[in-house]
Amino acid sequence: MPVYAGLDVNPHEAHSKSSTFSVTIIREDNTRRVFQAVRSTALASLIKQHHVDVLAFDNLAELAPILNKFTFELSGLERSVEFVEVAHDEPLEVKSQRLGLFGGGKLSPQLASEMVAVLARMGHGKRVDLFSPKTVIRVVRRRVPGSGGSSTLRFKRNVETQIKYLKSRIEDKLRAAKLDYDVYARESTGGYSSVSFIVYSDPKSLRGVVYPFVGRDYAVKLERVQTRFRYREPRSISRPIIVGYDPGITTGIAVLDVSGSLLGVMSARNFDRTEVVSFCSRYGSPVVVATDVSDPPDAVKRLCSTFGAKLFLPTEDMSVEEKRELVRRFGVHVKTTHERDAAASAIKAYTFYSKLFDSIKQRAVSDGLSSHLLELIRSVLNGKNIDVALSEIRSKYELQETAQPRLQPSSTEPQPAYIKQLETELSLLRARLIDAESRAAKAEERSLTLEGKIKSVLNEKEAALRRDRELMNLEFRVGELTKMLDESQVRLRSLEAVISGLAQAIRSVAEGKVVAVRIIDDLSRSTIEKCLGDPNVKVELVFVRNPNHWEPEGITLLKRYGVLGIIVEGARPPAPPVFEEYELPLMGGVEAGFQEVHPAGVGLVSVDAIKMVRDRLRELQQKNKEKKLEALRRLLDSSNELGGAPV
Repeated sequence: MPVYAGLDVNPHEAHSKSSTFSVTIIREDNTRRVFQAVRSTALASLIKQHHVDVLAFDNLAELAPILNKFTFELSGLERSVEFVEVAHDEPLEVKSQRLGLFGGGKLSPQLASEMVAVLARMGHGKRVDLFSPKTVIRVVRRRVPGSGGSSTLRFKRNVETQIKYLKSRIEDKLRAAKLDYDVYARESTGGYSSVSFIVYSDPKSLRGVVYPFVGRDYAVKLERVQTRFRYREPRSISRPIIVGYDPGITTGIAVLDVSGSLLGVMSARNFDRTEVVSFCSRYGSPVVVATDVSDPPDAVKRLCSTFGAKLFLPTEDMSVEEKRELVRRFGVHVKTTHERDAAASAIKAYTFYSKLFDSIKQRAVSDGLSSHLLELIRSVLNGKNIDVALSEIRSKYELQETAQPRLQPSSTEPQPAYIKQLETELSLLRARLIDAESRAAKAEERSLTLEGKIKSVLNEKEAALRRDRELMNLEFRVGELTKMLDESQVRLRSLEAVISGLAQAIRSVAEGKVVAVRIIDDLSRSTIEKCLGDPNVKVELVFVRNPNHWEPEGITLLKRYGVLGIIVEGARPPAPPVFEEYELPLMGGVEAGFQEVHPAGVGLVSVDAIKMVRDRLRELQQKNKEKKLEALRRLLDSSNELGGAPV
C-alpha cells in the first residue's frame, strides 16, 4: 500500500516563498507522524526520507509560490510522487464533515493536513500532473471562404460543422483515455470556427488517441508546451478580492477589491489553470469569482473550487451594451473584448455585493476585527449571519491569543522584561503612526492633483464617447446597407441566370430545334384540367412527373385534348396495358431530349420527339387493330362451332 502525505500551509505565512507547512504522513500500517512548521525548502527531503508515494493538499493555490523549485527538486527523485488535489470540487471542511471525518468548525493546519491525507487514501480528490508538459491540440480551418452568396455561406457552415463534430470526437477519446484537459472553442453560426484543447500530458500519451491531420477543409495540430508556473507574492495576503473570469482560447481576468477599486486586468492566449491561479493570487484571496454568462463554463467552476470562492452568475447572459456601460461607468481602460467581459462581470458582482461588503467592513472595524476581514467575508458568503460569524472569529482568536505565552508581571512590581516589551511596542506604534501621517499627506496632495486631471480626462472622454456613438451609428448603417447590397447582388445574379435560360429557350424554339411541352404532376382529372386549361386548345405532348398516379377520367381527358403521347423522366419505360389500351405511347425524357425551363413551368423536347411519338402511336393503333381482329376471328370461330354442333 502506498505511503500518503498530507500538507496544509500555515495561514500566517500563506502565499509566500517562505511558507511553512503542517505535514501528516500515513504509512502502510496506518501509523501516522505529524510534522509542524516544515519549511518549503525541507519538503522535498522530508518526502524522500519517508518514501512518500502520494502527496495530497487542499488546493493548488497553496503550492503556487514554491511550485517551480518544489517540482524541480521532486523530479530528481528515483521514485515518482503523485499529486492529489482533494478540495477541487468542494471545501475541505464540507467534504470532511459530509464523510463523517470531522465534527464541524474550522480545521487547524495540523488537522487539515491529516484530513487531506485520509481523503486521498480513501480515493477522493483529483490527480494533478506537475511534471509533464502540456500539449495543445488545435483544430483550425485550412480554407477561409471569400465574400459571396449562398454557396460561400454553405461552405463556411459545412467546415464549421465538421470542426464541431471533430471537437466532440476528440473529447470522447480524451475522456476514454482518462486524460486531464481543458477545451476552448470559438463559436460561429454553423458550429465552431476553431477549437483548442490544453491536455495536461506529454504528447507521447496522445499516441493512438489523437493524430495530427491536414485535410482539405481543416487541420488538427499538436504542439508541445512546457508548463510554467508564474507567481508573485500578493500585495496583501489577507486582502479579499473579486475576480472576473472570461475563459477561452484567449482568457480575460479582472481583479477588484471589495471597495470596487480595480487592481488588475489582463488577457492572454492559452492561459492554463496554474497561470490563472498565480495571477489572481498576486492581489489577494478571491472571495467571489464572476462570469458574464448565466451558464458558467467548467473552467469558472474549477477556479471557484480552487479558491473556495463564491460563484456569481447573472440572471441572464450580459449583453454587449451592458458590459460596455459598466466598464465605461467605472472608468476601466480595457484593450480587448476579453478584458472588457472579465471587468464587466467583476463590476456586476461588486455592485451586487457592495452593500453587504460595506456592512461587513463597518462591523469588522467597530468590533476591532478588521484584520480578519477576509475570513469574516468568507463566512458570511457561505451563509452565516454577520453576528454569528463575528462571534465565532472573536472567540477563535481570543483562544489563540490566550494560548500564546506572553510576558506578564508576576507581581504588582513591573518587571524589566515586560517594560522593555511595552516600550518596543510603543516605539513600533509611533513609527507606524508617523508613516501613516506622511502617507496620508502625500495621498491628499496626489488626490488634489489627480482631481484636476480626472476632470480634464472626463471632459475628453465625454467628447470621445459622443464621437464614438456617432461613429457606431454610421458603422451600423453602413453594415446594413452592405448587407442589403450583397442580398440584391445575389438576387440579381439569380435573375440574370433565369433570363439567360429563358432567352436560350426562346431562340431554340424560334430556330425550330425544339418544341415546347406542358409539364403536369400526375394523370388525375383535376391536375389535367388545372394545368392544360381550355380543352379546345390541342396539345400534342405532355411531360408527366408521376405517371403511376393516374385515373381513367384523366386519360380520357388527355385524348380530348388531342395528346399524342406522354414523356416521362429517365429512359423509356415499359408501357402499362392501360396506356396501350388508350393508345397513349410513352417516351423517356432522355430519348426525347427533354429539358425543363424552371421559371416558365414548361419543357423543351427535340422536334424528332413528335415524329417518334407519332410512329409509336401508329404502332399502338396497328397493334390494337390486330388484337381486335383476332378477337373478332375467335368470336366467329366460336359461333361457327356452336352453329354446326348436333342438337
